[in-house]
Amino acid sequence: MEKSKKHTLIHSISLVTISLIALSACGPLNGGREPASVGYSTTESLTTQRELTAEERTIATRICYAYQSKSNNFRTAPYVGGVFSFDVKLRDCSDKILKYEMPSTLIDNGDNSLSYKPSKQQDFYTKVQTNRHGYLTQLCAKIQTNQVVTNTTETLQSTVQISFAKNGIDSFTIKYFAPSTQGKLLVKSAETFSVRTQFNLTAGKILGMDEGYAFYSTCPDTLKYSELTQNFLNFKAN
Repeated sequence: MEKSKKHTLIHSISLVTISLIALSACGPLNGGREPASVGYSTTESLTTQRELTAEERTIATRICYAYQSKSNNFRTAPYVGGVFSFDVKLRDCSDKILKYEMPSTLIDNGDNSLSYKPSKQQDFYTKVQTNRHGYLTQLCAKIQTNQVVTNTTETLQSTVQISFAKNGIDSFTIKYFAPSTQGKLLVKSAETFSVRTQFNLTAGKILGMDEGYAFYSTCPDTLKYSELTQNFLNFKAN
C-alpha cells in the first residue's frame, strides 16, 4: 500500500476517535468473529434524532456491563502484558487488499485507558474500549443511572449517530455525517464493534472482548469506500 494512503486511513481513524468523545457525553485461548455488517453506503443520509429503542437499550446495558468486567480484568494478570493477536484485512480506495496477522501487547496507560501495542508498523486499531475509557464511557454512565440516551450528537467535525444490534453477537455502530456538496448530511465514515457480552468458560471467550472491529471511510470520489476489519484470534499470557 502507498504510504500516503496508509497515513490517510490512520488519520481518519484518529478523527473519528475524537468525535466519539462527544458521543459518549450525550496455553493459547482461541476466539474470533467477523464484525457485524453495518450495510455501509456512501449515499446514506442522516436519520431523525431519537431515543434508543428498548431493545437497543437492553443491548447497550449488556455491553456496558461486559466492558466493566473487561476494564477490571484487563488491568491484572494474565491479561495486562499478554499478547492479543488479530486477523486484519485492509481494502483501500483503489481496491488494493492487504491481509496480515497482528500480535499486540496489552498496555495499561495509567490514565484509565488501555491499548494494544502492535508488533508491526501496519494499519491497526489500538484502542481498548471499556466503561471507564472509550466511546461509551458517559453513555454507559447514563444507562446505569437510568437516564435518557438519544442516538445523535453534534461535534465540531460531524454529526454522529449510534445504534445497537444483535446479529449472533451484541454490537454497536457509530456513523459520522458531514455536509455534501448538495448540502445534505451524508455518511463519511463508520465504525462497528462486535462485543462478547455472555459469560463463557470456553477457551477464548473473553467477556467484554471486541471480537470484531470494522472501520469504513468514504473515498474522495464518494462512490466507493475503504474498509479496515480486524478479528480477534487468540490470547497468550506473557
